[in-house]
Amino acid sequence: LGVLIINGEPGHTFSPDDAELLTMFAAQAAIAIRNARLYEQARQEIARREDVEAVLRESEERYRSLVELSPVAIVVHIEGRIAYVNPAGVRMLGMDSPDALIGRPIMEFVHPGDRKAVQERVTRVVRGEPAPVSEEKLVTPKGDVLYAEIAAAPVTYRGEAAVLVVVHDITERVRMEQALRHYATRLQILREIDRAVLSARSPQEIAQAVLGRLQELVPSQWSVFLVLDWDKETVELLASRADGDLRGQLDDLPAINIGDISRIDVLKRGQSLMENDLTTLPDPSPAVKRLLAAGVRSALAVPLIVQGELVGLLALGTVEPNGFTAEHLEVADEISNQLAIAVQQARLHEELERHAAELSQALARQQELERLRSEFIQNVSHELRTPLAIARGYAELLEDGTLGDLSPEQAQAVSTIAERTRNLSRLLDNFAAILDIEAHLLQPRPVDMAALVRDALRDIQPAVAEAHLTLTSDITTDLSPVSGDPVHLRYAVDSLLDNAVKFTPSGGAITVRLTAADDGRACCLEVADTGIGIPPEEHERIFERFYQVNGTTTRRYGGTGLGLALVKEIVEEHGGSVSVESAVGQGSTFTVVLPTDDKAKEPDEYRYPLGSWRPRRDLNAQP
Repeated sequence: LGVLIINGEPGHTFSPDDAELLTMFAAQAAIAIRNARLYEQARQEIARREDVEAVLRESEERYRSLVELSPVAIVVHIEGRIAYVNPAGVRMLGMDSPDALIGRPIMEFVHPGDRKAVQERVTRVVRGEPAPVSEEKLVTPKGDVLYAEIAAAPVTYRGEAAVLVVVHDITERVRMEQALRHYATRLQILREIDRAVLSARSPQEIAQAVLGRLQELVPSQWSVFLVLDWDKETVELLASRADGDLRGQLDDLPAINIGDISRIDVLKRGQSLMENDLTTLPDPSPAVKRLLAAGVRSALAVPLIVQGELVGLLALGTVEPNGFTAEHLEVADEISNQLAIAVQQARLHEELERHAAELSQALARQQELERLRSEFIQNVSHELRTPLAIARGYAELLEDGTLGDLSPEQAQAVSTIAERTRNLSRLLDNFAAILDIEAHLLQPRPVDMAALVRDALRDIQPAVAEAHLTLTSDITTDLSPVSGDPVHLRYAVDSLLDNAVKFTPSGGAITVRLTAADDGRACCLEVADTGIGIPPEEHERIFERFYQVNGTTTRRYGGTGLGLALVKEIVEEHGGSVSVESAVGQGSTFTVVLPTDDKAKEPDEYRYPLGSWRPRRDLNAQP
C-alpha cells in the first residue's frame, strides 16, 4: 500500500524497540488505509446500484405505461390462467375491470373451433419453439365472436415462467373483407344473370335463367315468375321452381286473375312486399292459402315495373318464418329492375318477329302476284302482238288506198281502225318497257344524245306538221356521251315529244333544247310546249303509273297514263332526273338531266327510225 518514513534528530539512533513500535504502527496504518479504500469502493458500488435501480424503475414504469396505454390487448397467463391483462384487453373482451378476468382459463375466451390449434401453439411457445403470428376467433364473456391476430412468446412474470400474448382485434377488417367477398360474389352472380337474360330469346327463357341463379343470392324453397295481361286481366306463369317437400305441390299454379293477387295496389306503386309470417295475414287470398297448405311460411313479392306500369311479378317463399332479410329484398329489387325491361323487350321482340313473319309472308304473296302479273302481261302481249300486227297492216293498207279506193264513210272507219291499232301497239310496247325496267334489262353503252335527239325530231316532224304546230330546236353537238341504253333513252325522248304534240292545240309551238349542264358533268334536255298545261298540285302525280290529271283529258286526248311514268323510271335508271314546270293554259316544260361520262368511248352512229322501238324482253320467255 505504501511506505512509512521516520526521520530522527541528528545523532539520534533508533532502538529495536523503536523499530518494533513503528512496525506495529505501520501495520495498523496499512489496515486503516485498506479499510478506507474498501469503504470508498463499497460506497461507489452502492451509488452505482442505486443509479441502476433507478434506471430499471424508470424503464419498468415506461414499459408498464406502454402496456397499460397500448391499444392492443396484452395478456400474460401462467399455466393456462390469466395473470395479467391490460385495459385494451379488458375493453376487447367487454369487461369492466381486469379483476373480472384474472385467474380465468385463457382457453375460455378461444372459439371452440380454434381451441385445439391454440393449445398446440401454447405448448410450442412454452417449449421455446417459434410460433408465427396467427389469426384466431375469440369469444367474449357475452358470447360475441371476435377475429384477432395473435402473437405469443415465453416470459418470466413475477418470478414464474409465463406466456405473453399480444392480441390485435381485426374483427372490423375481417367483416369488411367478408362483406367485400359477399358483394363480389353477388355482383358476379348478377352479371351471370344479366348474360343469361341477354342471351335468352323469349320471356320464358329469361324467367327460367333468373330463377335458376336467384337461389344463390336469395335462398328460398319456392319461386315463381308471373307476367300480367291487364287487357285480359289474366296472369301468365312463365317459370316456377320448388324444392324439397314443396316439389309436386307448387311446381305450377292454377290459372289466376290479376284480382286474385294480394295487395295488388301496393305492387302497382312499385313497392315490394315482404311477409315474415303468412299465418298472421287476416284475410289471405286463395293463392296464399295454397302456399300455406303446402308449407310456405314467409314470402317475398317484387313488382316488375316498366314505364310506370306493373308488367310482372317475382315471388319467393320459404318454409320458415322470417326467411328473408332487408338484403334479400334489396337484391330482388335490383334484379327486378333489369328483369322487367328484359322481359318487356323480349315480348316486343317476339311481337316484332311475329309481324316480320307476317310481312315476309305478305311480301312473298306480293312477289308471287308480281310474277303472275309479269307473266300475264308477257302472255297477253305475245298473244296480241302477232294478230294485232296483221290487223294494223291491213288497216294501213286500206287507209293509204293500196287495196283500192274507199268511199268517204269507209275511209273514215278504216282510219279509226288504223289509229286504234297503232294506239294498242303503243300500249303493248309500254307494258313491255315496264317489264324491261323492272328486270333491269338495260344495255348501257356510250350514247350521242345530240344524234339521238335529232333523229327523234326528224321522226316526229310528220306528226308536228299534221297537228299544225311549230317545232324549233337548239342542239349542242359537242356534248360528252351518256352511258345508257339508246333504245330506252329514245323511248323517253319520243314520249316527251309525243306528249307535247298531243296536248298542244293547233297553231302552238314546241321548243326542244339540248345543252350541257352548268357543271359540265351532265346534259340537259328541255321539251317546252304552249299546250293546255298542268295544275301545280298535279306535278308530282303525273309521273305515277296509270295516273292522269282528269277523266276529261283522257277522253279528249286518249292515253293510258304510262308515258311519263316510264320516262321517269328510264331516266332514274340511268342516274338522272326529270322535272316539270307548268301552269294551266300556259304550257309545260319538261327537263331531263342525264349524267355524262368523259371517259366513255366515242359513240357509234345509230339510227332511230320511227316505230323501230321494241322491248328487249323476249315475250315468250318465262319471268
